[in-house]
Amino acid sequence: MRLVGIYNTGPAGQRSAHVLRTEDDGDTWTCLPMAMGNDQRSFNETALAANAERQVIALMRTAESANKKRAGYLHQVISTDRGKTWS
Repeated sequence: MRLVGIYNTGPAGQRSAHVLRTEDDGDTWTCLPMAMGNDQRSFNETALAANAERQVIALMRTAESANKKRAGYLHQVISTDRGKTWS
């Protein structure tokens, strides 16, 4: 299993974080959402790591926002099913 963090820009300029996931060494990929941007917060620059409990942890930077106090922080999500779903 391999994971690659990516982001996209929506129609209003908000950025959402996603993960590309493969279980066959890259022959096929699935794009799954991790954190969806909105007018209050956008996400980019995702880093992925696995811990000893077999969880995948993703940290992403909060990007431009209508509310400048919400930009420039780290946002964390965790997957307990090898990147299929995120909390």
